[in-house]
Amino acid sequence: MSQFIKRILLLYLTLFFIPKGLFSQPSTTVVKGANPPMVKYDADDFEGNAQIWDVIQNDQGLIYAASFGGIMEFDGEVWKVIDPSLIQSFEPDSSGRIYAAGYASMGYLEQAKDGGVAYHSLLDRLPENVVVTLIRDIHLQNGKVYFIGHEYVYSYDPKQNAITVISSDLQLYPSYKFGDQIIIMVDQKGLHQVSGDSLKLMPGGAYWADLSIDKIVDYDKNSFMTLSSKYGAHIYNKNKPYPSELLDDPYFKSNQLFGANKLNNGDYGLCFLTGGFVLTDGEMNPKLVLDKSAGINNQVHNVFQDQESNLWISTNDGLIYLNITSPINKISKPQGLEGNVNETVIYKGNQYVIGYAGTYYRGLPDQINILDPNERFFKKVDNSEIGGISILASEDWLFSAHTRKKGEIRDHQFIPLLENKNTYHAFAVFSKDDNVILTSKESGNEIEVFKSIKGSWKHDNSILDDRLPKDHIHTIAYDKLAKCYWAASLYGSVFKFKLNQSNDSIAEILMLDDSHGLPPDSQNKILALEDKIYIATSKGLMYFSDSDQKLKKDMRFGDYFDNTGVYSLAKENDSSYWYVTTSQEIGHLIMNPLTSDKSSEKSLFSTINPGSITHYFEILDDGHLAIGGLDGFYAIQTNKKETHSFNFDPIIRSASIIQEDSIIYRGSKDKTVDYVLDHDFNSLNFRYAAPFFKGVSKVLYKTKLDGFDEGWSEWNDKTEQDFTNIPFGKYTFSVQAKNVFGELSSVASFDFEIEPPSYLTWWAIMIYIVILVIIIMVIVRLNARRLIRKNVELEATIKERVKEIEKQKDIIAKSLIEKESLLKEIHHRVKNNLQIIASLLYLQSGKFENEDFKRVLEEGQGRVRSMALIHQKLYENDDLKSIPFDEYLTELVGEIRASFGMVQIQLNVEAKDIFFDVDTAVPLGLIVNELATNAFKYAFAKVPKGSFSISLTQEGNRYMLSVKDDGQGIPDEIDIKKTKSLGLRLVRMLSQQLEGDFVFESKDGTNFSLTFAA
Repeated sequence: MSQFIKRILLLYLTLFFIPKGLFSQPSTTVVKGANPPMVKYDADDFEGNAQIWDVIQNDQGLIYAASFGGIMEFDGEVWKVIDPSLIQSFEPDSSGRIYAAGYASMGYLEQAKDGGVAYHSLLDRLPENVVVTLIRDIHLQNGKVYFIGHEYVYSYDPKQNAITVISSDLQLYPSYKFGDQIIIMVDQKGLHQVSGDSLKLMPGGAYWADLSIDKIVDYDKNSFMTLSSKYGAHIYNKNKPYPSELLDDPYFKSNQLFGANKLNNGDYGLCFLTGGFVLTDGEMNPKLVLDKSAGINNQVHNVFQDQESNLWISTNDGLIYLNITSPINKISKPQGLEGNVNETVIYKGNQYVIGYAGTYYRGLPDQINILDPNERFFKKVDNSEIGGISILASEDWLFSAHTRKKGEIRDHQFIPLLENKNTYHAFAVFSKDDNVILTSKESGNEIEVFKSIKGSWKHDNSILDDRLPKDHIHTIAYDKLAKCYWAASLYGSVFKFKLNQSNDSIAEILMLDDSHGLPPDSQNKILALEDKIYIATSKGLMYFSDSDQKLKKDMRFGDYFDNTGVYSLAKENDSSYWYVTTSQEIGHLIMNPLTSDKSSEKSLFSTINPGSITHYFEILDDGHLAIGGLDGFYAIQTNKKETHSFNFDPIIRSASIIQEDSIIYRGSKDKTVDYVLDHDFNSLNFRYAAPFFKGVSKVLYKTKLDGFDEGWSEWNDKTEQDFTNIPFGKYTFSVQAKNVFGELSSVASFDFEIEPPSYLTWWAIMIYIVILVIIIMVIVRLNARRLIRKNVELEATIKERVKEIEKQKDIIAKSLIEKESLLKEIHHRVKNNLQIIASLLYLQSGKFENEDFKRVLEEGQGRVRSMALIHQKLYENDDLKSIPFDEYLTELVGEIRASFGMVQIQLNVEAKDIFFDVDTAVPLGLIVNELATNAFKYAFAKVPKGSFSISLTQEGNRYMLSVKDDGQGIPDEIDIKKTKSLGLRLVRMLSQQLEGDFVFESKDGTNFSLTFAA
């Protein structure tokens, strides 16, 4: 066989064996006569105001409810009031704006830049002498918004921000948008349409002049339908009206219709002021009734279908969330069923349900009118016994077993056949063969035999046998092939046995143990599948081999149940099985018969608490999987697939500064805003939520603050997180949600920055550096003065001892040598200390990445270096009081040129025979240092060659310092005497210290001249 043919065959068989519904999309079909999952939000959620009129959902997934207490917002976790306006109707536009109106209210909801949603009233845009009493409907058409009141039609133009009014002497209600037309019922005149600034009678609209209308809805793409509790349904098609019988049921006529909507699958949701909520198909055949028996208020105002196709029902006493896309429906107290359910059967057109509260019955879902309470609710079988365990049916009889009694049911009446008031009968599952039924007693070693004779059941025998285990026998099944019975007890015993021909004793019995392959300490159960007996064990599904007298594993499931075990199993088809494990985990196993691949779907049952189910687990004739519960039973639509993923991203609802209790962020989508916080506000609170409403109480979250946390938090149900004492830096807060089905949402994030404290900012560090330089200069100056004073003292001592020196030349010579050595050592040490300081500044500059910081430190280093060079010259010179300035300037400027790597610049220094003491040399050297540094740094930055000249001349007691360069000069916009540059300010200050006059010129370069006395 060719590979191509094999692939085609594989594809065909795979599609053939895949269970139906695997590829189906979510729909809004509910099980008739059952309730889908439902959540009720009442006065406790709405701060005491539970009268709800309408609901809407925005593009973030948030729910808004119009309540009597104002506009409420729900994010999946918390309801809150965002405005006290009394709204009755919502309508969204394509931009995300939500228009709202109601009692003396007209406006819109819109999200601000920070993410918060606010209500903006439009009442101030009304023309003079026009008021708003009550608006029930809102419609959008051709860029305008129409608010329909009882007396006015208010037309709002968002571009012009203006309102015009169409008035009417007669009541306007209801209204409806059909295609591009806005249709309004004008009392006593019929259906009109908005035409410009007036109302125009529609073709055929007068048909409704004498008919009151409660609501208008879509019928099909070419028709709409008017609904009235009094006059029924009427259809408008191609300008022709005609009556319909779709709303003729007495239930519709006896309960006042208030609201109606056509759902996205063609169903209708009908809201009644006295009859609750009714879900119908497209032909108004009822599928679901919710009223006070279902725990909701009978006064229902509206129904809204959200973006996941589920319903929000507005009532006079709260809001109902109805998950109609769920394949799980439940039949319980709202259908008249009390207590738990252990089993259900179909018998003569009725469904019988047995549980501890007794036995109940109701017509089959497709045969009952659920609008009629007599047909909608289960009824209790007459003389029904409590403690119902199991029920068995054939075409001709119905048998039920209870803890104290066993008997048959005829004409909805229980007829006991065996009663033992002092002995509770064990959990029994029936087996039948030739009209024989066996049950067990609590003692375990006693079996009751019932037999049908000529269509009547009677208790035939009681069999007591000590070979039977003395614990509860909870399952008994008949093996048609081996013609024997199989049974399992509550504590794990498994055995098979045969009765004698008279059914009054056990003829054969085989107790299974580990020698037969029975897993030890296993919770076992007998299952009958495909007319064959299986034993469900903690190691999987097994069957008994008569030839080997051993249990063998059913290999169709491979090792799938080896670790989980199996307790219940229901076969849908050869590739689809529904199961319950020994730990009560429910799942759906899908197998590919060609590849042996297996996949399991468990998330479907995540909303069912495993501790709330009974042993009952069966696929019914209508294809539903029935699972017994402690309060009713579940009807699972096996051919239906529900979407469990998040439709909306999680929302960071707010970011608040804890120190001020102020909100800085409300979930804005605007990513252009930078959130930079002062270091004093470094403790934040984040609130978050995920707009996911299926199993809303079971949404979990994990969070992370990048730069602060080491990783994600554990999953938890907290909806807010505090972070305190956050160090300065940039951060990202992230949150992710996980729903009850195990699906993960996307990650929502918020970026922010904490500024450093004031003492660590760049300008503070610059101040520290300036202060350090000043301190160094002061220390050097004080040290120099101390040395000068010491020198003066020594000179005085020398003068006083001139005579003694003349007499003792050797002593004087020795003293002079010691003095000179001491001064040289002092200058040497000062020079060394200054060089150390310069080195420290050099090393410190390497630690900063900020170029401004490095530049300040490098300039300080140059200034210290210039002072150190002075002390070096004093140390090297024989004359300790004067410094040869020619050598000093040549070496100083040479080092500066070398530090900038500008050896191509020619140096010219003229200061021959000029000497200064320390007081003059230090400021003069700093001036030259600053001028030379600036010249090599800026003057020659764009000039490849040039010259730098210094001239120092003397005329009497006055000196003239001239510093020139032929570089690019100082920009005209810089005022030397007003500049804030530290270097030039030092030049000005040091010139004043020398009591000199200086001049700057910027022509063919820069020329600095200083005249001073010394």
